[in-house]
Amino acid sequence: MQQLITNFLLQHLYCPLPTIGSLQLQQLAAKSILGEQTILAPKPYVELVSTNTATEALLSFIATEQQCSVDDANGKLLNFCTGIKNLQKNDTISLPHVGHFFIDADGFLAFESVEIPSEYLPSVVAEKVVHPHVAHNMLVGDTETNTAAMVEFYTETATPKKSKWWLWAAVFFMVAVASFAYLIMQHTIQHFGGNVKKVIPTTSQKTYTTKP
Repeated sequence: MQQLITNFLLQHLYCPLPTIGSLQLQQLAAKSILGEQTILAPKPYVELVSTNTATEALLSFIATEQQCSVDDANGKLLNFCTGIKNLQKNDTISLPHVGHFFIDADGFLAFESVEIPSEYLPSVVAEKVVHPHVAHNMLVGDTETNTAAMVEFYTETATPKKSKWWLWAAVFFMVAVASFAYLIMQHTIQHFGGNVKKVIPTTSQKTYTTKP
């Protein structure tokens, strides 16, 4: 029965197990390692879920492989599931090349998937290729745009404002010339006109007397 369960699971990517749940074949997404320029292959694994699915397809498959009736196939499937539910701690029931059922540390039924050898999942070399002249769609926040528009947005330079330092320099120069000219004029006036301050002469006292 284990081999039949395995074959059905690998063909249909799921396998119902009455009163237990179902096995589902899942797949981890490919993983890129930029530093090594490598993409790891997607990694499949089998998971036991509590979801119950229809058993008609499985029963028909078992009946065909065992050349028995559907009722007999149903009985064999139920006996297999009962054996899984009655597992004791440290006991296991294996599915070839898939994994095994066991009782975990909390006493619950669990399934451990087989680790697939890396030889069957080879990694591939991934080199980053940039097409600078080809626009690619991208999402910025809630806005859909493309790489060409973003490049234009970030490389667009604003018109530089004309520097007016020379105007301020000219103003300061004119002020300096005016101040210097004013000082020169004041010096010239004092040189040619003398001291314009009025001088009041003092009266000297007589130091002698006249005889009659």
